[in-house]
Amino acid sequence: MTWFSTGPGLEAIHVVGGFAWDSIGKGTIVDVGGSHGSVSIALAQSFPSLHCIVQDQADVVKVAQTNLPPDLATRVAFMQHDFFTEQPVKGADVYLLRWILHDWSDAYAIRILRALIPALKQGSKVVVCEHILPEPGTVSKYQERASRSFDLAMLEFHNAKERDIDDWINLFGTADPRFRFLGFKQPPGSSLAIMEVDWPGDNAKANSICN
Repeated sequence: MTWFSTGPGLEAIHVVGGFAWDSIGKGTIVDVGGSHGSVSIALAQSFPSLHCIVQDQADVVKVAQTNLPPDLATRVAFMQHDFFTEQPVKGADVYLLRWILHDWSDAYAIRILRALIPALKQGSKVVVCEHILPEPGTVSKYQERASRSFDLAMLEFHNAKERDIDDWINLFGTADPRFRFLGFKQPPGSSLAIMEVDWPGDNAKANSICN
């Protein structure tokens, strides 16, 4: 996955430049399912105030720790974590899920999102980097065919699917109606869009996803 996720349109630079990371200041980012930490390393190098925690399975973490640049040792950490279980890092500013949910069916994707909720503080952001299926007729036939082919591949291999923007909004709302979808952007040259979801707190009104 480290090799595959650095292909054309999937480079870390799109995540670095596609979100207002400098607005977090000396904040903490939890890179959920972050593999060997290529995105978190790029973020830490670009934003010296950020602290990143990369979570993945034990064998991945063991290898990743040995390849961390020494100058980032105090700002990038690795942690073993199964993202189907409760998030152990409480009160982080951003929980980043890059290319995590697309190969899980709705039932499992909802479990992943709900596992974050006990850790969220008021104002925490969930930043999701994923492919968004285009509306029919809005892109070239070549691009649309490629998108639909990848969608079918997810169904065949993982019983999952790619999602259009309404599917994504509905997914967050089903996971918890307190999630507030703030919007998305598609960085130029990126294969993945960046979606921003806010957690307004336990006392927020239900159905805030559409606000």
